Amino acid sequence: MKGRAARTALFYAFMLLGLALCYFFGTVWFVTVYGGGSAVTAQAALLICVVPYILPDLIKLALAAFLSVRLERFVP
Repeated sequence: MKGRAARTALFYAFMLLGLALCYFFGTVWFVTVYGGGSAVTAQAALLICVVPYILPDLIKLALAAFLSVRLERFVP
């Protein structure tokens, strides 16, 4: 069981890193595209594009990490 918990934690850590990268590049894109002529700041972009989705994304990550470890034995 110890190996499974460590593997789940590792999956979750890499998924969090990937999600953070997606949020980063999405925020940079949003500021670049919509901030050209207006006052869209990085803080405003985070509030619009990231904050509303943090909790649902964390729930999906936890479910994906759990299922990937549980279903691993069925994949050749």
